[in-house]
Amino acid sequence: MNTTSRLLLIAASLGGLSLSACSGSEASADRNDDGTIVSDGTVGAFSLHVGDCYNDDQSLGADAEVSSVGAVPCDAPHDNEIFALVTAGPVTGPYPGDDAIYDDNVGACETAFARYVGIDYADSFLGMGPLLVPSPQTWATGDREIVCGLFNIDGAKLTESVKGAGDSVGIDGLPTAESVVASDSAPSTEASADVVAFCAQVDALADDYVTVLADPASGDISALVAQSQALTTAASELLTAHPEESAAVTACLETLNAALS
Repeated sequence: MNTTSRLLLIAASLGGLSLSACSGSEASADRNDDGTIVSDGTVGAFSLHVGDCYNDDQSLGADAEVSSVGAVPCDAPHDNEIFALVTAGPVTGPYPGDDAIYDDNVGACETAFARYVGIDYADSFLGMGPLLVPSPQTWATGDREIVCGLFNIDGAKLTESVKGAGDSVGIDGLPTAESVVASDSAPSTEASADVVAFCAQVDALADDYVTVLADPASGDISALVAQSQALTTAASELLTAHPEESAAVTACLETLNAALS
């Protein structure tokens, strides 16, 4: 029985899937006296701290078991940042399954997200959720720790910690809904044809995401991530060409964010 691994449930590169962790892996990443990771290396799945950053293992698929992750300093490009460690329930009883663990604990992660980042999850353009959860084997030994992490929903790497980032958090620097409201730019009363077309593309992509996340066999998540990246570029171009339409563009992007939440 493998009691050294946990399940990976969500990975940025997998578009929102999950893993389990296993124990028994020696750490090679260095930490300073404050516990902050200061060099690249591995960290055991049971030795992760709030504030740790790490990259996805591209060779792993959904529901893989991991004994360690590839940790990096948060000022280096990274896929994920851990923002909370929460305790799953029930304390006793059989393993509920990874879907139930996700559903039962995503709310706790969302609450912790707001405290860590400084903005509600619904108002950000980051993805988040339980990244590492107990496996059936570690659950049987009393493991109940849920590792909540965040990532960029378009698959791009983060380049710094987002702790306390608040309104500045957005897809590749795009404004959040809250910062748009605070902007001095007044939106036009009628969206331009370019913005209307852009929003139609976003709506279609959001629908595709909902379908594929509900049934992974129904589509190619990597193709949807690529489309998200293309739309991010298009949004930046629209904001440059039509700054007065910033509220409309951001509102359309919120549709995609809602589909991934």
